[in-house]
Amino acid sequence: MRKKKGGLSRESIFRLFLSLAALLLFLGGFFRHIQYSYILLFTAMAVFPYPRSRTGSILKSVLCVILLGLCWYADEKNLLPFYTDEDPITVSFIDVGQGDATLIEFPDGKVMLVDCGPLENADRTIQFLKEKNITVIDWLFLTHPHADHVGGVRRVTGEFTVRNICEPSFPPELISDNYYYGLIQKLADQHALNLQTAKEDSNICENANLYVKMVSPPETLQHDDLNQYSGIVLIEYGDIRFLITGDAGWPAEYAVLDTGKDLSATVLRAGHHGSYDSCAGPFLDAVDADYAVISVGAGNEFQLPNANLVRRLEEHGMRVYRTDLNGTITFTADMHRILSIQTEK
Repeated sequence: MRKKKGGLSRESIFRLFLSLAALLLFLGGFFRHIQYSYILLFTAMAVFPYPRSRTGSILKSVLCVILLGLCWYADEKNLLPFYTDEDPITVSFIDVGQGDATLIEFPDGKVMLVDCGPLENADRTIQFLKEKNITVIDWLFLTHPHADHVGGVRRVTGEFTVRNICEPSFPPELISDNYYYGLIQKLADQHALNLQTAKEDSNICENANLYVKMVSPPETLQHDDLNQYSGIVLIEYGDIRFLITGDAGWPAEYAVLDTGKDLSATVLRAGHHGSYDSCAGPFLDAVDADYAVISVGAGNEFQLPNANLVRRLEEHGMRVYRTDLNGTITFTADMHRILSIQTEK
């Protein structure tokens, strides 16, 4: 084979380039800057013999394109386990004042935002995500269309690339003139977003030993309060479970209890900002959490959280964290235990 100046053949240059590419991709994958699926592609290219004919070169090019397509598809559909039980999940209950916004960072690098807080404090949500160098939100789950939960949705969809928006199904009579419900539909059309309606027990996303499921509202629920139709989200990573309840109160809690679902959790995000009519005793018995988080604004006009509610949580053996007192609260866990709890204040 004809050699380049300096004694290196085209084959040697080709192999050197691919070997360096594979090394860089491996190091990137090790530090979680890229997905491991793409390492397979370049490693395969480096290992396969250099084609010595035009036909072989074409076949190899076609094979690499197919492999790249399969890796991309597996990445997008979460079909490959990119992590082990030592890789952590991080759940941050962002201090957005009197509202709700929860950021979940999955072990494979993907991101879910559950609610995005009120419009007046949208900067807090946006700043928190940007401090973590997040540019893409893979799933934006909106528990229900009230201003304190989704008021910042226009700002968030304008600042970040949002791949999927999910929301529960609501009775038509409760959302027919709801401003924020209509706004979400318009934003989805404007940004060509994938807007999904999650049903009871549907998996919002799933990957290896982790899944996110909407466990409520159950189809049997009948109520005239939109809060009761808040999507209750269960995040399960091995033995660790987070239960995020939106503004669901006693009617929703008893309705989901009647289904017999396993609601046990390690961390409970207490319902409706710590209102008295959430976290009923039987519901707390079923959840049996170690920690409870109340997302509430300091000095709010509703005088939340309710003292009786806080006492119920503590009597059930839960250590209580509050965004009004602790600021943003971040839990980091592997598949077996909570590794750390960090508070802003």
